Amino acid sequence: MLIAGGALAAALFLSAPFHASALSLYQPFAGRVLSTFAAGVSCRGEGPIMIQPVGLSIPPGPYVIQVGQTKRYQYYTVHSGSWVLGLYSPSPSLTSCATDTLPPVPVPVFPIKLFGSSL
Repeated sequence: MLIAGGALAAALFLSAPFHASALSLYQPFAGRVLSTFAAGVSCRGEGPIMIQPVGLSIPPGPYVIQVGQTKRYQYYTVHSGSWVLGLYSPSPSLTSCATDTLPPVPVPVFPIKLFGSSL
């Protein structure tokens, strides 16, 4: 009887409509790091980071590692030639990076929320 009740609970759980709004806040990304800076652009944190993406649905960048907001796995640093895997916000930030000109012009970048990288 307990097994039947568990099966019924599992069936109800699996058939319940789920809203993925919280899950869709961040998107997965992966790829090889092509560069970790751009001449004439400064970021609060690390970046802008350009990657050669694995898959067609993610943009090559630019991405930014935000101070105090990005979580690192194993505290590895991102450098050219390393591989990176993580989550990013698909809504570009206009406050993380800007040009070095006067007046500074915002550079849209994708904020990285969580990542790990190869040594």
